[in-house]
Amino acid sequence: MNYSTRLTLMEKLKSSANENSWEDFLHTYRGFIYSIVRAQGVKSTQSDDMIQEVLLSVWKALPGFEYDRSKGRFSSWLATITINTVKTNQLKMSRQSARD
Repeated sequence: MNYSTRLTLMEKLKSSANENSWEDFLHTYRGFIYSIVRAQGVKSTQSDDMIQEVLLSVWKALPGFEYDRSKGRFSSWLATITINTVKTNQLKMSRQSARD
């Protein structure tokens, strides 16, 4: 049941900018994203900004997202996006610091 509910949620997110679907997504996955962001060394004061960047990345990736259970779980895909977003942001900040 949980699997089909989450799959239904992904389909709703892909098909429209339904605010209720995004609220459901945030309620379900914000803590998961937060824990990964913090595990990557992001300070708690910067975590909300990083979560927003992750959500923007997810929103951009959703139109091309096709869930295939044989390729892995949705949470693995979300974790990969989160880690890559954090690393990209950290690289940008380190380059900016080197320029300054």
